[in-house]
Amino acid sequence: GTVDFALSSLSITEERAKSIDFSIPYYDGNIQLCIRRENSPQDDRTIYRSLDDLATSKVATYTGSSQERALEQKYPKMQIQRMDDDLDMLKSLVHGMCEAVVLDDYTMKYYSKQVGGVEIIDSFGDLSFGIAFKKGKNSELREQFNRFIGEIESNGTLLQMKERWIEDPDNS
Repeated sequence: GTVDFALSSLSITEERAKSIDFSIPYYDGNIQLCIRRENSPQDDRTIYRSLDDLATSKVATYTGSSQERALEQKYPKMQIQRMDDDLDMLKSLVHGMCEAVVLDDYTMKYYSKQVGGVEIIDSFGDLSFGIAFKKGKNSELREQFNRFIGEIESNGTLLQMKERWIEDPDNS
């Protein structure tokens, strides 16, 4: 079978744009670093205040993600634990199987509240999510999505959705 589009936290990158056509971004955010609360900057004993402090540590992130590639490039000695499930990443952090988790900000905000015992200590790197289309195909459908995204952005619906589902998921 064929797929008309893919919509699942796909960050728009130059590398991906070589093989995928993207819609305009529907979400702009950043990457966040999360550690166990016992190792947070409020604790004077902590050694983790930024990602640089974890350059040789075990850090979990998504397999095949933009975050994974960025970590590999900037921190070649980092022990990257590649995982496919964000909740599993945070649970492995809480249970001491890794020292930190690197995820996009909206996933981190949502799951860090559910798991507890973790704290976001650093944000870095901009990212934008878009809807992916097969390169050179479905341009009409892509334009329909672009118009829709533009419309809900201009009338405030997109902001309301972000506030409800991302900024304050407990009230959704």
